[in-house]
Amino acid sequence: MADKIDQLIKRLDDKTRKIVFDRDGYQCVLCGSTEALQWSHLISRTKTAVRWDPINSTCMCARCHYRHHKQGPEEYTAWFLQTYGEDAYLDLVRRSKQPIKRLTFVKQKVEEIL
Repeated sequence: MADKIDQLIKRLDDKTRKIVFDRDGYQCVLCGSTEALQWSHLISRTKTAVRWDPINSTCMCARCHYRHHKQGPEEYTAWFLQTYGEDAYLDLVRRSKQPIKRLTFVKQKVEEIL
């Protein structure tokens, strides 16, 4: 059963990554680079409740993504606030803290995204 869930999570990740990269035009939202692109999350993807929410993630180059993780999220957070606003940010934070049943949530997301 765990293998099947892991496969579904991988498919959800792949699909959401494509949605985000398409939305962001296959370029880093912070610097505009089209090199070494990565899928980055504002709120950690360990927070399953917002892992597959496209508003929680962006297309970032490896340099900006590294800086986001090593020097802090301030630049990314400022970009998010400018792009989506404080209400969207607070809603994302609130939803990230909601307790969820992982299996039920994954099944729900499969129906929504895949």
